[in-house]
Amino acid sequence: MRLLFSLLILVCGLTAAQESTCEQAVQRALDAIGEQCLDLTRDSLCIVSPPVQTDAASLADVRSIATAGYNPEDQSWGAALIRLGANLPRTYAGPGVLALLGGDAQISNEVAADAIMTIGAPLSTAAASDAKLYRLPGIIPEPVGDLRQDDIVLVDAWDSDRGWLRVVSDGLVAWVEADKVQRLQAMDALPRITIGQPYPLRAFSLTTGNVYAECASAEPLVAVQTPGDVPVNLTVNGVDIHVGSMVSFQQAHRGALSLTVHRGAVTTIYGQRINEGESAIGILSPAEGGSASALAWSGSLPASEEEQARGERAQTAFNLVSRANGWIEEQIVRPTGDVYHVVERGESLYSIARHYQASVADIIAANPDIEPGRIFAGNELLIPDAGSGFSAHSRDGSDSESA
Repeated sequence: MRLLFSLLILVCGLTAAQESTCEQAVQRALDAIGEQCLDLTRDSLCIVSPPVQTDAASLADVRSIATAGYNPEDQSWGAALIRLGANLPRTYAGPGVLALLGGDAQISNEVAADAIMTIGAPLSTAAASDAKLYRLPGIIPEPVGDLRQDDIVLVDAWDSDRGWLRVVSDGLVAWVEADKVQRLQAMDALPRITIGQPYPLRAFSLTTGNVYAECASAEPLVAVQTPGDVPVNLTVNGVDIHVGSMVSFQQAHRGALSLTVHRGAVTTIYGQRINEGESAIGILSPAEGGSASALAWSGSLPASEEEQARGERAQTAFNLVSRANGWIEEQIVRPTGDVYHVVERGESLYSIARHYQASVADIIAANPDIEPGRIFAGNELLIPDAGSGFSAHSRDGSDSESA
């Protein structure tokens, strides 16, 4: 019995030591991001931990990037960081789009090098009359500033219908109606910013290993961080998604891809909205000689503790490179206690409670002026005891009426 007990202690000790070594390898790779990914240029790749494989030196020509899982022999864990300019202005201050690959992960570029849109230096023109600046072109009336006649502005792109021009002066990214500024012949050469307009890695497919990792932190992932003030359109495994946040992906198994939103929100071409702290599953088509496409995305569910921890590791890595380059660091905040929420279009009490990990019935009780079956965009709700766990019932076990 004493021998068996001693053997159990030895096995447990070896397992703990192996896991500790594994976690140290992952931490070394993430720390290397802040040390090695300095002065990244637009559309560049930073290899921070071997083994990493690419098949081209220029990001525009890269067809695939693959990193490797934890190797106990040399105690390595593969990681790579990508900085994308996307369709952001050349004058945009900040990192643009950052993508992190870690562990047994691979992304394949679906954009041909000769089809890539180029965002050039902006042109200087003047306002032809007083005008409003808007966050987005077209039908979304969200004013963000004003122009006065003869004000000098910089423009660098058209919208898809060439009715609006993008303004990029004074650190502001906004849109103005084209007839409100003086027309220059050189404007004809400006690119059009459309949903499908290609830039390096705008469309990609990804795969990750789905076998048990040596330690939890060594699980494979692909994470993408986009600017919060300028949402970006990406095509991931054949599905267009609108990203204004930080998200992570992991292949749950051969036929399913998990997407978790850690900050902001994601909407898909199918109309699904995945909010911060939620996950959705994409059902993948069989891949025969090509990349698997997501046929559809499931409804969203609260992110698991493992998924939340994955995002926090990725955010730590993004913040290391941001700190090293003087960019703004972002934070993932898990709401706890009593918080307020402004209802957005398409939300319900059920989805809001699930997002905040709170009780539906307690939200109803805390907001007596709100009719449960008729909440509207713009309503402000008190969310009691956020983070305590999702429930359709009140904490004292009683039910509240709902419409």
